[in-house]
Amino acid sequence: MARNYSSISEAKTLTANVTNVATQITLNNVTGLPSVPYVLVLSPDTASEEVILVDANQTGVISPTLNVTRAIETGAIAYTHTNGNTVKHMIVGSDFQTIHDHVDNTTTAHGATGAVVGTTNTQTLTNKTINSASNTLTVAQSAVTSLVSDLALKAPLASPTFTGTPLSTTAAVGTNTTQIATTEFVRLSDGIPTYNAQTGATYTFVLADVGKTVTASNANPQTYTIPPQASVVWLAGTTLNVINLGAGVVTFAAGVGVTVTNAVQTLTQYQSARLVRTASDAWTVTPDSGGAGGGAGLQDIFLLMGA
Repeated sequence: MARNYSSISEAKTLTANVTNVATQITLNNVTGLPSVPYVLVLSPDTASEEVILVDANQTGVISPTLNVTRAIETGAIAYTHTNGNTVKHMIVGSDFQTIHDHVDNTTTAHGATGAVVGTTNTQTLTNKTINSASNTLTVAQSAVTSLVSDLALKAPLASPTFTGTPLSTTAAVGTNTTQIATTEFVRLSDGIPTYNAQTGATYTFVLADVGKTVTASNANPQTYTIPPQASVVWLAGTTLNVINLGAGVVTFAAGVGVTVTNAVQTLTQYQSARLVRTASDAWTVTPDSGGAGGGAGLQDIFLLMGA
């Protein structure tokens, strides 16, 4: 515990007897004494000399009565002291010992708990935070467990070579940028047919239909809807391929705000058509064949299906 000191305190006297178990003393005055806590010596230079500590907590007393801790020096005992005995504020052995203990200490620092961080000895630190704004910490890669070997497994930014089956997203057909092209994108762009087989009574086209052939197969009438640009981000010049393989007639319907600019909006069995986006929310249905039994129509269907 920290102690306070004064160089202007004169000797005091007790104004009441003090037993060897008392925890309060009363002085004639406290003039010149430091703020609590501080050391006093009762009956100095006598056989009953005793070092006491005036406590930091002075609750319940009125100066010059003081709350004290008795016989604070190592191995000391409390004595009985008589009214009128001398009391002095002095430097005592434990004061000097505390100073030397601090100077000689190599494991803890004054005001801090735990081990002191040295500049040369090897130590393991835990629960420490380094403020990067005011401190620089340099750690070699080799000093971090597995870092060098783990980094060696990563592809470089420049001219990387990938192994296994690396995956990427597929760009929309018609994309013309430096974006990586997947095999799916190449397949769609080259016209190699892939299909979206529909058998229901209704269907709404999606962006994934671009580059594919949508096949309709239902014995009953069907409605195929072209959704607006607000729902699907169609690219300029988008083309949708449709073949009706079923007996039911396919009718093309315009979604909210969509205009189909020609009258050919139905497909009978084995007819095919291309739906071409001519402007935002504007489409034209271009028929490819004349219907069941038409030789030219079947040829166009075979072409659309990759035969």
